[in-house]
Amino acid sequence: MKAKNLAAVALFCASASLYAIPVNETFATSGVFNATTPTSSWTAPNAIWSITFTVASHPLVNSFVIGDFFDVPFTNFVYMLNGTPVNVGPVDIAFYSTADGGLLNIAFFGGSAVVSEPNGFELFGPQAYTGPESAPTFVQNGYLETRNLVVVGGTTVTEAIGFISIALAFAPTPAPPTLLLALTGLGFVAAFLLTSRRWARA
Repeated sequence: MKAKNLAAVALFCASASLYAIPVNETFATSGVFNATTPTSSWTAPNAIWSITFTVASHPLVNSFVIGDFFDVPFTNFVYMLNGTPVNVGPVDIAFYSTADGGLLNIAFFGGSAVVSEPNGFELFGPQAYTGPESAPTFVQNGYLETRNLVVVGGTTVTEAIGFISIALAFAPTPAPPTLLLALTGLGFVAAFLLTSRRWARA
């Protein structure tokens, strides 16, 4: 009985190691600047823009205010203007609760997404997460904005309402090195058992 119990525990641990893989979400949005948008290094009247980046489904937030917002770490940020990548870093991103307008702020060139940023986007709409701001979980979905503001050098312009998608960045399938490690561990456990039987906001 002890041998069977130990084997079951070993199998459970191996399964956990195989599938306890972080899940990321890809965020994507795009639009066309209107004719009154100022010209800058990252904007132009009637130009097509797009943003994509990746965030953990259950992020460890940088900062937060319960009931208001959280600032989130991210990777793979890409901003494009008329199909050409543009360097707008450093970038800061914060997501907001329904009570504070929802969706997110994206600040460029070292600005803060939780104060009035001089350059970036303020995208209002539904709340894109569940749980408290201290430990949020993003919800995969498509989100229609209710308001889209672009701030260029301190000048705020209202843009056409857009759409934000949150989709799975990759499936939580076992990686070969993890699988090999888990199977090796099972082999050692089996050998042991045979011999002894025993994770516009302000």
